Amino acid sequence: MKYIYNNTQIEQTWKGQIVLPNVYLLLTDISVINSWSLDDDVISDIVSGNIVVSRTDDASGHISDVSDAIGYMKSFIPETIHVSTAPPFATPNINIDGTTKSLYKRVHGINVEIPAGQTGFLDFAVPYPEVKFSGAKIFGCDLKDTLDFFILDTETNTYSQAQGSFYVLNQFGFDVEMPPMGIYENTSNYSASLYAGMIVSCAYKNNGTESKYISMNMWIHEVK
Repeated sequence: MKYIYNNTQIEQTWKGQIVLPNVYLLLTDISVINSWSLDDDVISDIVSGNIVVSRTDDASGHISDVSDAIGYMKSFIPETIHVSTAPPFATPNINIDGTTKSLYKRVHGINVEIPAGQTGFLDFAVPYPEVKFSGAKIFGCDLKDTLDFFILDTETNTYSQAQGSFYVLNQFGFDVEMPPMGIYENTSNYSASLYAGMIVSCAYKNNGTESKYISMNMWIHEVK
């Protein structure tokens, strides 16, 4: 089941349906859900925060991440995921709504040359239909350098339907300070779901006095 929550203080009308402020609307029929997920006004209001997509009829089910919310509406994200064993990355198999799928680890590397005092971008477009992103390792860093870490929509904003290009779906790193030993590694105990065309973007600021070659390896797990 999917719920739409009117996160405004006024009555709203979406898809001909009046929804009072602070009220949950239950969507159960697949054809109705598909219709809502393809509606430009609905997607726009999810992005703006006027609509909150929820798994339940209370705040505990709210999906705060815009990309996850849109993916959930578009049925990219299953309503219930049953992992055959825990932790999920201890096994290559997961069970999603009764269907067994496999996880295939893929390691991708990218690099960029960054002049002194400037910011370079290590951008990677997801080449698989669905992946779990669990961490990255950065080489060539120095003390006083910083980075920001983003997940961006596609050039045509496929998932957010926002105007323009490369809408910021999420941000995981904020002025992260680099260590002095040349290697920075960060992993998560839980994975982020990413979909084809989304861009993992690392904005690396070279605060040194010389140009630097910065590279990054990413650990992703293809779901198929």
